[in-house]
Amino acid sequence: MEGLLLSIHVLAGIVFVGGSAIAASLFPRYAPVAVDSAVGDAPTQAPTERNQAVAVALHRVTRGYGLFGIVVPVVGIAAAMVQGRIGEIWITVSMILTAVAGGLLALQIYPRQRDALATPGGGERLRKLSMLAGIYNLLWATVVVLMIVRPGSAEAA
Repeated sequence: MEGLLLSIHVLAGIVFVGGSAIAASLFPRYAPVAVDSAVGDAPTQAPTERNQAVAVALHRVTRGYGLFGIVVPVVGIAAAMVQGRIGEIWITVSMILTAVAGGLLALQIYPRQRDALATPGGGERLRKLSMLAGIYNLLWATVVVLMIVRPGSAEAA
């Protein structure tokens, strides 16, 4: 049972967390940007790089994989319970970071992507969205390191 839970946990993390992380990171590159026609400013990126259809697809991937990503912490908690590790500090910190990452995706990244698609704006809004995606990725990278190093566990000592 332990092996099955760990396999599902890791595979779901790779597919769903990885998919949402990539989609969130790529979205700002393809999201539409409003061009000030009165001034005649050109977009800051090549016109072929901005693609509404790609941005919409990345937005859907962010949402769908983000929702399916709930499997990762649910199965991770079940695996920690089966292993008798639920009280270890690295598990607790990982759960907190996972909750922060999920909240960031649900409350900041996804809504900002939706807004960027609905009303294209300037590059500043997309730069903030890119920064949030970077923070999301760093949170997950930290969780992965905690899963490997396991600080505070009996085996790490």
